[in-house]
Amino acid sequence: MHSVISLLLLLLTTGVIAIPFDFLFHSPGTLSGGQSILSNINEWRTAYGVAKLSWNNTLASNAQKTGRDNGGLNEKHELNHGTSSRKCPKSAETNPAAGSMAQVISPGIQDQDICGRNMDRMTPFGLIHMGWLCEVATDPQLKGGCSAVLEAAHLYVTPGETGHHDILTNTKYSKIGCAFSRHPAALKCVTFTGLWVCDLA
Repeated sequence: MHSVISLLLLLLTTGVIAIPFDFLFHSPGTLSGGQSILSNINEWRTAYGVAKLSWNNTLASNAQKTGRDNGGLNEKHELNHGTSSRKCPKSAETNPAAGSMAQVISPGIQDQDICGRNMDRMTPFGLIHMGWLCEVATDPQLKGGCSAVLEAAHLYVTPGETGHHDILTNTKYSKIGCAFSRHPAALKCVTFTGLWVCDLA
C-alpha cells in the first residue's frame, strides 16, 4: 500500500498526473476543523427555517478565484461564470445557470493557523459563518452568542449592515460553494492568514 501511495505522490508532484486543486479542495465533504463546511451551513439554515443548500463545485471554484484574485487579502467581490476572468452579466441575478448570484467574504484562518487560539469551540469556517450571521445579533437562533464569537473571530460588525446575514438566510438560493484562499505572505499564527469566500446561486 505504501509503495502505491508513494508512486501516486510522485506522479502528482512531477506532473505526470494532474488533478485539479479545486476538485480536491471543493468536494461536498470539504472540511474545516474536521467538520463538513456544508453541514455547518445547513445546520444554521435549518435553525432559521429555510431550505438546505447543496454543494456546487463551480461556485466553490468561483469563490476560490475571488480569494486568489484578491491575494487572500482584499475583500473585493467578483461574480463569475466559472474560473475564467469573465464576469457574469446582470442577467446572472435572474438566471441561476449563469453562475454566482451572491457572495460573502471575510478575513479568517484555516486549520493549520489555529495555533492554540481561542476558537470558542468552533471550527475556523464555523466561526466566520456565525460571524456573518451575527450582523443581526438579535436573531433568537444565535442565542446571544455573538459577542464571544466576534471576539474569537476578531471581526467587527458595522451597525446596520446585514448583507452577509441576509444572503446566507435567503430562501431564493439553493446552491453554495466556499473556499479559503491564503495570503502568500501571511505568517503562521497571525490574526488573519487569508480569506473565506462563499458563492451562492
